[in-house]
Amino acid sequence: AGEGILFTRMYASGDRSDKGLAAILASVPALGKVSIMAHPNLTSRLLYLTRPFKEKRYSTAFLYGGDLEFANTKSFMLNAGFDRIIGKSDFPKEMYNSKWGAHDEVLFDRQLAEADHEEGPFFHTMFTLSSHEPFEVHK
Repeated sequence: AGEGILFTRMYASGDRSDKGLAAILASVPALGKVSIMAHPNLTSRLLYLTRPFKEKRYSTAFLYGGDLEFANTKSFMLNAGFDRIIGKSDFPKEMYNSKWGAHDEVLFDRQLAEADHEEGPFFHTMFTLSSHEPFEVHK
């Protein structure tokens, strides 16, 4: 963070994770009961936060400890142009410590490992599980 850009004041609109991801990564406000992530034909036309990073030749990755099929997340991230999309199936099953998949501490360790392997500038996005019921927070 001391040598790059750290976003510390990004806020998502909406009442569900999929709406929040669309707000943060593509500037799409919450649309009531509708989630734009459910419509790949529309998400393919959005302008994503990844775009300026890709133009500057940053490596990009999206990391999530849960199922990438949840709320059409994988399709959305593919449309966003992430170089690597890492989800639940990319973690060993013994690391699943939540009903949703690999919990935050496992995800953070993976992100640090991914960052250690980067050879140039990079933009990584993490989607955590701790804010989902049953609100399991480990010490």
